Amino acid sequence: MSSERPERPLALAVLEEELRSLASDFDRVAALTDTGERAARTVDLLRALDRYLRLEAEVLLPVLERTGFDAGPVRRSHAEVRAMIGQAEFRGLAQLRAAFEAHAQSQRERAFPAACRLPGAEQEALAYELDEVRNRMRGAYGV
Repeated sequence: MSSERPERPLALAVLEEELRSLASDFDRVAALTDTGERAARTVDLLRALDRYLRLEAEVLLPVLERTGFDAGPVRRSHAEVRAMIGQAEFRGLAQLRAAFEAHAQSQRERAFPAACRLPGAEQEALAYELDEVRNRMRGAYGV
């Protein structure tokens, strides 16, 4: 049995799955022509986006901060995206999507590599906690 860790830890697989799902949700909402359906799906999208940001803030960032990771820029990015979530109905989703994509790219460049450097047991615990919290949040949010 090899003690080598996979290139992409399971914790990051959970987060990447969420990012892909959100990108698909943005695409689906943008393609809708029925105003009522678009409004309903926009609410679902905003809930899913909020859930993702909470997952990062409540699970990922505290683990990384214990290793000395500076989460200040990530938390500022969260605040920017959250402010736009509140304005999405009035300003449209294009600006929100751009802000979220910039946030996701920053995560892939800064936070995700930091998570890859976590010791194996801590990566496994992080993956379990992310998946567990995500599933609880899905139940609470309904999306």
